[in-house]
Amino acid sequence: MAEPVASARDPSGREDRAQRLGEMAGLRAVLESYELAPPILPFALESGGTNNQTFGLRTGAGVYIAKRYHRAAARDALEYEHQLVLRLAQAGLSFAVPAPATARDGATLVWDGDGWTALFPLLAGAPPDPADPAAAAQIGAALGELHRAMAGFEATLRPGRVGYGELRRIHSLVPDPAAAVGESWWPQEFAAVERFAAGAYRDLPRQVIHGDFAPGNTLFSGGRLAAVIDFEFAGADARAIDVAAGLLFTLRPWRGAPAWDTAAELCRGYARSVRLTPDEIAALPELIRLRNIVSAIWHIGQDAALGRGTYAGTARVARARTTSVWLEDNGDRLRALVEREMA
Repeated sequence: MAEPVASARDPSGREDRAQRLGEMAGLRAVLESYELAPPILPFALESGGTNNQTFGLRTGAGVYIAKRYHRAAARDALEYEHQLVLRLAQAGLSFAVPAPATARDGATLVWDGDGWTALFPLLAGAPPDPADPAAAAQIGAALGELHRAMAGFEATLRPGRVGYGELRRIHSLVPDPAAAVGESWWPQEFAAVERFAAGAYRDLPRQVIHGDFAPGNTLFSGGRLAAVIDFEFAGADARAIDVAAGLLFTLRPWRGAPAWDTAAELCRGYARSVRLTPDEIAALPELIRLRNIVSAIWHIGQDAALGRGTYAGTARVARARTTSVWLEDNGDRLRALVEREMA
């Protein structure tokens, strides 16, 4: 049994919040289930999580992040993610992944009576500047490493999840996504993306992918990519979706003046390990549109599920609209860039 949690003054002004965390069922479950070296001090994170509750634990043997999953999270789905990340942690990657700690009973999840909690060693670093070419080259290289490693994994989906192409099953609270957005352009865009999902998308190379790849899901320390995080959406799907997402969040057309040179560096980094097929390159603009529509549907559903208003879904809808218009003028340029860098 771990010793009682220590108390401390928080000069940042978050002391009251940290003390409240001590009453959380997830914290009690962690203290009862893991061998943690004293002194043990909970602390609040800058971001406490959107879909799940997260908080920090300083211990005598290091710093951990505890994640208390949304009560609807199913054990088999969480275990799928944990086993995938643990396998990646043993794959000889040049960077870290968020491998969960093991409790006394050997499990990576503990039940607190109302939900599941897991403990992760804190990974050092911070997200990079998406416009930094040197960072983009490392991000692309990391994605190539991931894809090469995961190509040997059994191509299964996380339990309870569907692939990007299952547009009408993305979120249970959005049963009719074609009518989910009250804007005139949405039904036409949805129909076009659905046709792509029923056609060329299904013939693209498939394997286990990250599923939510972006510079914001990497951590850098001392100018070096130190970790890739957030495997919540990992599972079998079209491989090029991860590349499309990496390019989308490097170019960021909704901000104006896309960083084409930086996107080229991402492609060069990726090509050190993996090269896309001609069909994958041709499909990249449509994969970006597909990813954006799926993201909008998912966040519309999550807004409803978590009772947090409509901000997240509305923001994704606006991004999808801006990007789709941009791709009309720049899709061919995007294909040419990727083809050149992966030749």
